[in-house]
Amino acid sequence: MPYSTRDDLELAFGHTNILLWADLNNTALASEITARINWAIANADDELNSKLANSRYQFPLSDDSDIPPILARMSAYFAGVLLYESRGVTDVGEDGKAQHALMWHRKRVDEFIRDIHARRLVLIGVTLKDGAVDPVSETPSMVCFPDPAYRRPVPTLADDMIGITRRCSS
Repeated sequence: MPYSTRDDLELAFGHTNILLWADLNNTALASEITARINWAIANADDELNSKLANSRYQFPLSDDSDIPPILARMSAYFAGVLLYESRGVTDVGEDGKAQHALMWHRKRVDEFIRDIHARRLVLIGVTLKDGAVDPVSETPSMVCFPDPAYRRPVPTLADDMIGITRRCSS
C-alpha cells in the first residue's frame, strides 16, 4: 500500500506542476503521466522503507496499517522531488552543486528520517519492532544518593550587613 497518493502530491505541489513534471516526454498522454506518478510514489516509498528499516518501527508498514499524515506528506514530498528531478536539474548553486526549487522538500524528507532515527519524532499508530521499547522499572535499581543534611550543618545568612567593614586600597 503506498504511503501517499496522487492527491497528496497535487496538494503539496499543485495539479499543474505535477502534470508538467510527470509528462517527461511532453506527450500529454494521461496513461504516461499516471504511470510516472505511480513510479515516483513507489520509488519514494521504497527509499523511505530502506532508510527507515533500521529504525525502531516495523518498515515497510503492513497493508492494514493507518498511514500517519506526516509519513504521507514526506512520501508526497519525495515523490514530487523525484518527478521534478526527472526532467534534469538545470539550476546550480554558488558551490557548483545542483540546486533547484524543491531542495527544501528534499532536505525536509532527510530531516524527517534523521528525526525518526534520533527518536525526536514519533510515528503515532505505527507498529514498533520487537525490543524497540526499553523496559520501564518503578524505581531505579542502581542509584543511591544519601541525604547530605545529616553530614553538615546548613549555613544561615544574617540580614544585617551594616557591620561589615570594607577595605579599599587607595
